[in-house]
Amino acid sequence: MKKLFLLMICLFSTLLAEEPKETTPVEKSSSLVLEQKEVVTPSPGDFSPAFPHYFKRMLLSLGLLIGLLILTVWALKRLMRSREKEINEQKQIKILEKRVLSSKSLLYLVEVEGEKILLAESHLEIRPLHSIKNK
Repeated sequence: MKKLFLLMICLFSTLLAEEPKETTPVEKSSSLVLEQKEVVTPSPGDFSPAFPHYFKRMLLSLGLLIGLLILTVWALKRLMRSREKEINEQKQIKILEKRVLSSKSLLYLVEVEGEKILLAESHLEIRPLHSIKNK
């Protein structure tokens, strides 16, 4: 996981470090008089020669950012699941399962001293629904 994160950072930094080579007009050093060049205003459909490079760089940067976001969400979910399992193993009250019924109501299956209890949680109250005693 750390290796993948470091690889993505290295790729991202090398992409940002690249600069397109811009061509500059060659001036004649032998004469002191500089030629005046006609200024051409680009039409709306014209693109600079470096546009494809910048566009590819932008798309790659966007892809890397989305990849980092997905990787972060995945890592946080995995971390929370392992933390929940660790807490359940050490405590007397264990949350065995949780199910979402709607945006404001949940069902919990909880084990307390060998007895399984089904609890319903809503935005107004928490109420026991069913109890199973282990023999």
